[in-house]
Amino acid sequence: MIEEDDANYEYTRFLFSQLNFELIRAVNGTQALELFEKEKGLRAILIDLKISDIGRYDIMVKIRDIDPVIPIIVQTDFALPGDKEMALKAGCTEYLTKPILKERLLSLLFSLIE
Repeated sequence: MIEEDDANYEYTRFLFSQLNFELIRAVNGTQALELFEKEKGLRAILIDLKISDIGRYDIMVKIRDIDPVIPIIVQTDFALPGDKEMALKAGCTEYLTKPILKERLLSLLFSLIE
C-alpha cells in the first residue's frame, strides 16, 4: 500500500485485520518502488494519489514497467475531473474514491486476485 497519511493507512489496516492478508506500507513512491522490486509474491497494490516524491501517474507507469499484470487499485479523496481517466491510462486497474467502503474494497480485491 502506498499511503502517506497515517490515519488512512490505519483505517485500511483495520479493514484487513480480520483477513489473512499482510499489508505492507510504503509512505512514498520511492519507497514503494524499492519494496515492489524486493518483495516477491505481492498480489495487489493500493495507491493513494497523494504521493509527494513521484508523480501520481508516474508511479503506476513505473510499476507497470516492472509488472504489467499486478492489480493496481487507486484510492483517493483527491479526485479532480479527468483523474480517473489519467489513472487508467497510466495503468491502474480500478479507481475508488474515499471514503472507501469495506465491502466494496474487499469485494474488488478478491475479484482481482483470485
